[in-house]
Amino acid sequence: MASLAVELKPVQSSRIAAIGYDAEGFAMYVKFPPTKAAPTGKVFRYENVSEEIFDDIVNAKSIGTEFNRVIVQNADKFSYTCVDAGTGVAPSVTAIDTPAPFDPLPADVITMPMHQIAPPPAQDIPADPDGLKNRAIATRTEATAIVITTADECQAAQREAMRIREERKVVVARLNAIKEPATQAWKAACALFNEVDGRYAEAEKFLDDGIMAYRADVRRRENERIAAENRRRAEQEEAARKAQHEEFERQKRAAEEDAARRAAVLAQQDAAEALARGASPDEVQEILENPLPVTVRHVAPPPLAFAPAPPPSIEPLAIPKVQGYSTTTEWYFEITDESLIPMSYDFFSLDQKKINARVQALKQHANIPGVLVRSREVPRKNTSRK
Repeated sequence: MASLAVELKPVQSSRIAAIGYDAEGFAMYVKFPPTKAAPTGKVFRYENVSEEIFDDIVNAKSIGTEFNRVIVQNADKFSYTCVDAGTGVAPSVTAIDTPAPFDPLPADVITMPMHQIAPPPAQDIPADPDGLKNRAIATRTEATAIVITTADECQAAQREAMRIREERKVVVARLNAIKEPATQAWKAACALFNEVDGRYAEAEKFLDDGIMAYRADVRRRENERIAAENRRRAEQEEAARKAQHEEFERQKRAAEEDAARRAAVLAQQDAAEALARGASPDEVQEILENPLPVTVRHVAPPPLAFAPAPPPSIEPLAIPKVQGYSTTTEWYFEITDESLIPMSYDFFSLDQKKINARVQALKQHANIPGVLVRSREVPRKNTSRK
């Protein structure tokens, strides 16, 4: 792996692994996460990055997002080169990347050390915004007009580049002096906004929570009343069924007893006739003890089930309403078992945004294994926070 002139410090970001800054060269080094082609992570050097831009990126809430917004989307301002391919080994030299033979520069064409370049006098650099802007435009125009074809021109260009670098530091300090009051004012305005709006948000949330709790309690009591009424009706139906069954058994026993009495009467009549015909006492006793069967009076059985009863007629509990205050149903999810979530939603790293998008689209029909879909009533917000 190639050695770097700056120290790369790890950062908390999914897009960037580490970052470093070269204050003298106004360059930012960015190391990206490892990939299959670059197991140690590629490192790029971005030019023309001021310390303020670097600080804003490092201190941003999302380093990757800020880096993409400031650097990547402005590639014409911040040129870049890959200084480490991320393969973990030093790059090999082949016939393709070996430079052609060249004559060495004269000995006097060297890079002048920075400490030998005197910084520009402060009085020569304007302090107002328009003056700084004009100075920067003039500097760029003069620098881009330089043509380097000889050793002397190369040496002069090196000195001019180092002079510009030193002057840039002074200019940046003056820009910071201009920016600092505005930055402090912006921070103060943001702090005031967050404080005031935060208090309103707390008050609104407190009342919304109380209203939602009351509405939930009303619905709970309503469900309990309906359940109690259904239990009472079920008990009444069960008692009616029991009484009906007992009445059926009583009528059945009465019919059987009536048939037995009629059979005994008929047996006595048959025994008297047999005795008149001269039957023996044993034959008469046999007739009395074994009367002929008599048809039992039919008793209709009770119906198998009751007709469905109408729903309980109870007055619903009232939930007060105020015009302009409305509620809506919010759908959310809970992951109960990550191992059950299919790869179509996981993609090697649990993607809760995709799961949430499916839940919001399909609601209770989302049907994702390992995910429990729920809903709750929440206030409908008609205003947005700017």
